[in-house]
Amino acid sequence: MWLRVVAVWAGIMAVETVHGILRTWLLEPAIGAFRARQLSVFTASVLIFAITWATARWIGAGSERAVLNIGGLWVAMTLGFEMALGWAMGLSWGRMLEDYNVARGGLMPLGLLFMSFAPWLAMRGQRRLAAARYYPVAWRLPSFLHRASGSHLYLRTQHAVREQLTGANSVSS
Repeated sequence: MWLRVVAVWAGIMAVETVHGILRTWLLEPAIGAFRARQLSVFTASVLIFAITWATARWIGAGSERAVLNIGGLWVAMTLGFEMALGWAMGLSWGRMLEDYNVARGGLMPLGLLFMSFAPWLAMRGQRRLAAARYYPVAWRLPSFLHRASGSHLYLRTQHAVREQLTGANSVSS
């Protein structure tokens, strides 16, 4: 699983590199470098979530703890990648840390915070979609109504979601 996590992260970095190049060519001349970097935090978050959503089942993390660990690993690797890339490009520490200074408008910490939770959000969203596909009526009523009455439909829904997630994660590499 962890090899897949690193592979997805590498894919995210490749997409983000292209995203940064396009930002420099297209957006910076129009609104300036700092504003373009601020705006790109939001577009990058959309790209990260799309990649995470598309690869979540392939990664195969079954528990919430695992997906939170994945997000933390991605953030740590991204920070290392950003600093190494900045150093390779000859940027000063002041310039590299500029995007991380929230007091001065740097939004990179928000992007990293989103990245840390993107795998968890994708897992939760896919679980809810899977349950809704199997038993769409069960999700129209508040869950406490199902639980309180011991509804067979609620129990079947929970079982189906658990079974699908367990089955999807038992696929060998």
